[in-house]
Amino acid sequence: MTSMQAPRTRGLFIALLATVLVLTQGFGGTVATPADSAARLSVTSSAGTNKASASGPTTLSVSGSGFQSIDKGFGGIYVVFGYVASSAWQPSKGGKADKDFFYVADSQSKNNKGYQRFVAFPGSSTADSANGGVLSANGTFKLSMVIPGPTFTAASASGGSTTVDCREVQCGIITFGAHGVSNGRNESFQPISFAASASAAQNSGTQNGAARENSTQNSVPTTRTPEGTATQNPGAEGQGSGAAGSQAPGTSKEAQETGAGEPLTAVAAGEPALGLEQQTVIAGRSLGFTGRGFAAGEQVVATLSSGLTAAGPITAGQFGEIAGAVQVPSDMTAGTHKLKLTGAGSGNSVEAEFSVMADSALLPVADKGNQEGMRWAMIAVIATAAVLLLLVLSSLITALTRKGQRKKATSATAAPAQRPATRKRRVKPSRAIKAPAAAQHADPETTALDRLEESPHKEHV
Repeated sequence: MTSMQAPRTRGLFIALLATVLVLTQGFGGTVATPADSAARLSVTSSAGTNKASASGPTTLSVSGSGFQSIDKGFGGIYVVFGYVASSAWQPSKGGKADKDFFYVADSQSKNNKGYQRFVAFPGSSTADSANGGVLSANGTFKLSMVIPGPTFTAASASGGSTTVDCREVQCGIITFGAHGVSNGRNESFQPISFAASASAAQNSGTQNGAARENSTQNSVPTTRTPEGTATQNPGAEGQGSGAAGSQAPGTSKEAQETGAGEPLTAVAAGEPALGLEQQTVIAGRSLGFTGRGFAAGEQVVATLSSGLTAAGPITAGQFGEIAGAVQVPSDMTAGTHKLKLTGAGSGNSVEAEFSVMADSALLPVADKGNQEGMRWAMIAVIATAAVLLLLVLSSLITALTRKGQRKKATSATAAPAQRPATRKRRVKPSRAIKAPAAAQHADPETTALDRLEESPHKEHV
């Protein structure tokens, strides 16, 4: 490579490097780290992997990975133990709790019984109430929770309760979006099996067989009327009145003992109250809320501004508490509005006021597209200007380098210069016209005045 090509190559390399750096800075804010494709759970206990004790409560260690972590997002993930009754149980697919899936109810408090855990998003406003920790940025969490046993009682969609026997149906650990915010990326189900000793299994089988035989002989078929009253089927009287008579599903023990039964009423846990996550919300965003004072297992619906938008139904917890979020429309008028909670069973209702502010940052999709296009155009202009500037500087440096090289080459090849000799000026002697010596001697009478008169003539000559 010649000396003239080296500076040019170096300049082009510098220009390409600068272009890469500029484009890297432009793309740096838009490239996101891809998340895992699906959420996964790992469950261990003293009984083994994905196993629990059939003789009593079991403490489980649950680890999750592949979940979507939303920085400063509202809500998080609920981790519960329950039964999935439908293949489309996920709330993101329209599944409903107490209809498509059932789980062990627990309070929303941080120090609950351990049946239900809440994992919050990082930086979420509800992170203080998380009893399952905070979801890491890479979508992982680890917590400890309790399973009450192989059977549990859950609320049903009709407002009553249902008993689930996990030895007859498949139960497991369920995860879904917390506070009413559904997210298909955070929905998962990990089956759990129940291990029992051989003697316990044999005793259980003997007792179940005897119970089924006794139930067949002494049970009285019952039905539930739309009003909720338990009645005997016609012709069922006198078919057995033993103390071991079976209890029909959905019939309360008190109703069976009294015979005729009475209408079931929901009992509220104290006065209803409504708490808002914030008193001022920007239009187009979500408003989180909590409520209490409803009946356990009761269906509660939240309505915004007389039905402009709503959330629910939300199933109240064991202590009559609920939590959820409602979407505020982006075109909602700025000002004061009301959020109302209404219980379906108890009829209790409570409302609270909040303020809505217009979001000036919300722009139409076309404007956002124009802004994105202008952004890329600006990046292209800056990159082009940087390349041109580097080319100009490179050319200037190359020209200066070449000039210096030419001077060195000329000095090396040229012969040493000789200084010309100084020419001396010859002074011509004045040519005086002298009279012949004979004449001077012959004319001694010539005076000085006569010689002065002859001087101009001599100088002229």
